Amino acid sequence: MLQPQIVSDEHYETAQQVKQTLQRYKELQDIRAILGLDELSEEERLSVARAQKIDARTSVIVTS
Repeated sequence: MLQPQIVSDEHYETAQQVKQTLQRYKELQDIRAILGLDELSEEERLSVARAQKIDARTSVIVTS
């Protein structure tokens, strides 16, 4: 588990923000499946876009 005592505070906070973004993405998946991306608010669409970028980048890291 990532701990701020081991990594810098900046890295820890970044990891926490990524975690929150991915969690929000998971929460929005059902809404997107039912209503579509167009029905999300601008903030929700931005969260989805960020999470998709994070997901794509972490997939590349894991599979490399």
